Amino acid sequence: MITEEEIDETEDLNDEAEKIISHAEGTAALDVALRYIEQQPDALPHNVLFLKRLRDNAARKRLSAQKQTTLDSFFKH
Repeated sequence: MITEEEIDETEDLNDEAEKIISHAEGTAALDVALRYIEQQPDALPHNVLFLKRLRDNAARKRLSAQKQTTLDSFFKH
């Protein structure tokens, strides 16, 4: 039988899952993960490169989201 406490915990998890993570938050989290992996003596080079690629992609998305668009770009067909 499911208790009311378990239902409350499930609702809390659903609320957290629905929050959209910004590109800046994603970049920061991947940067921390990258530093963690680099500190590990058994870290494999391809894992480090993979995390760097993910972090760089998130950083590019963050920058492109911040880039101001010109009025001309709205009228190009």
